[in-house]
Order: sequence, then C-alpha cells, then structure tokens
Amino acid sequence: MSDAAKWAHLAEAPSRDARDPRVRFLADALWTAAGTAPTRERMIDLFVRLALALVHEGIRYKLDTDRVGHEDIAGWQGSPDRSSYDGLERGVDDCDAKGSLFCALCLARSIPAELVPVWSPDGELKHVAARVRIGGAWRHCEPTLRRSLLGERPEHVPTELVGAHQGEWLQ
Repeated sequence: MSDAAKWAHLAEAPSRDARDPRVRFLADALWTAAGTAPTRERMIDLFVRLALALVHEGIRYKLDTDRVGHEDIAGWQGSPDRSSYDGLERGVDDCDAKGSLFCALCLARSIPAELVPVWSPDGELKHVAARVRIGGAWRHCEPTLRRSLLGERPEHVPTELVGAHQGEWLQ
C-alpha cells in the first residue's frame, strides 16, 4: 500500500470509527463524566482531556510491524468491520489507532477533530497525530506520547521510557 493510499484511508477513519457503537458508548460515558464542568466550553475541554488520557493510558504504543509483523490498519483491506476501538480492547496499538480513536471519540460528541499526518522529507508517512477544535481554535494532540499535554507538539515532549523492564523507548 502506498503512503498516499494509507493516508487517504486514515484521514477518513475517525469519521467511520465515530459510528462504532462501542466508541459512541465510551464517548457518552466520557461526556457524562465531563458534565460536571460549569460551562459548555469547560465541559468540552474536560472531555477532550479525558479522551486524550484514555488513549495515552489505555493503549500501549507498539508498532504494528512489531505487534503482528506487518502494517495493520483498522478498516483497511480485508478488515472493513474493524475500528480503532479494537486497539483499546487489545491494550496495544500504534499511532494511527491511538489518534483515530481519540478523534473518533471527539467526533462522536460533535467536537471537531482530525488526524494530522507527519511526512518525511522524501514523502513517507512517518507518524499520525491529531488536532481538536476547542473554543474556536485548533489545538494539537499527541495521543502517542503519554506525557504530552493538550496543545503540545510532539517535538516539545521529552523522550519517555514506556517499558523499563523491556527496555522500550518511545520518542
């Protein structure tokens, strides 16, 4: 699969995944938890932070090639019934699943969100992050790096040790 074809599929994945009943149920639960906020804008902000925390902590980062030996994108060729929620059930997946689930959760509650591609100088799709619209402004989200904060770009997040016992490093 070409990187352009992969990106075309990934760009649409959050919209498809937002219709997954499991994603909708989880989004509704996070929305209920955020419902204690005093204003709607604060409620949206809290929901987004909860969704980001969920993908940070609920899905351990691991490349598909390390996990299954090849690229494994939910909903792609041969697996049209899968969604990014599957990564949450497994507890492990890579950047496209983490980013797609984050965006799908937001979209399920009508909060604008989209995946953001990171391309290498030679045109290779190197990474997938996300962004979300809160209070009229787009804010970057890095679902892969657990210590990243809402609005923080990945290059500003220090490298973190994700599995000291396994010697895994995540950048």
